[in-house]
Amino acid sequence: MEKLRGSEFVAADTLVFEEVPGATGIFLSGEVACKGRIVVSVEKFLDVLEGDGPAALVQTEMYTYNVFVRGWHNILRYDNQHPEHLYAGHQDPHHKHVFDWRSGDEKECSPTWIGAEGWPTLSEVIREAESWYWSNREDLPDPDAYPDLGRRD
Repeated sequence: MEKLRGSEFVAADTLVFEEVPGATGIFLSGEVACKGRIVVSVEKFLDVLEGDGPAALVQTEMYTYNVFVRGWHNILRYDNQHPEHLYAGHQDPHHKHVFDWRSGDEKECSPTWIGAEGWPTLSEVIREAESWYWSNREDLPDPDAYPDLGRRD
């Protein structure tokens, strides 16, 4: 995050790691404030495979990366939050939703299966949000503004 925070696109974040009582993992949650009032909301459970602290070896088990324009709607979301429900033709629960950020409607091509081997890291999602920003910058209501973090709207 330090490297991303040093870019023009990412301003700040509220990401927090928390131990999960009774579990062998940690929970990462919070928001990343990006240019264009874009927010990347993160919720993920990381299973600790070995070690502890910053040097621990971890594996993501459950995750949601939700990208939206503050005050508007979702742009995209990656998740595996409903493993009991597989979409038609999906071999596992890892998928991407794509939305119309103005209306909030999910696009016809969505959700798209990405597979267990294809889910992105947080930095990849932030880079995808930045690419989306540059492609849609002229349509955004506040293209040079950064969002307040922690608001729910």
